[in-house]
Amino acid sequence: MNCKRCNEELRDDWNYCPKCGERTRPMNPMPMPLMANVTPFRGGAIKINIVRNSSPNFQNQGVANQRIEEAPMKTYSEVIEPESELVQDKEGVKVQIKLPGVKKIDDIILKKVGESLEVNAYTGDKRYFKIVNLEKLNILKKEFTSEVLTLLLG
Repeated sequence: MNCKRCNEELRDDWNYCPKCGERTRPMNPMPMPLMANVTPFRGGAIKINIVRNSSPNFQNQGVANQRIEEAPMKTYSEVIEPESELVQDKEGVKVQIKLPGVKKIDDIILKKVGESLEVNAYTGDKRYFKIVNLEKLNILKKEFTSEVLTLLLG
């Protein structure tokens, strides 16, 4: 069997010509029960025009013109490294970080980065930032009272 477009020799089990991409047999239609579960695309459409002997023509209708609004990033007038104190205890290592003005534990974000812990705390227009070296220790307990964050490491 040969390709209708380029006359390349084809095997009977091939669906496409390897040289020009021409389809060798008709495509089976998609079963309707499968189409019933397809959710339509919202907010625009993508249109593809297929023209023989040329490259595909893609048209993006509406999606590229939509502007995605980003939440404005909060800027802080001050980034302060808070005072901290390390105390060796029978339970482990206690790290006490003073965060004046911080009202609740929800305003504190702890993020483990490698063998360190980043402590970010926010209050009004101030941001507190502290890096605590964990040295293969884990956080066993965290407590926030009277504007002091206490971490028990062990």
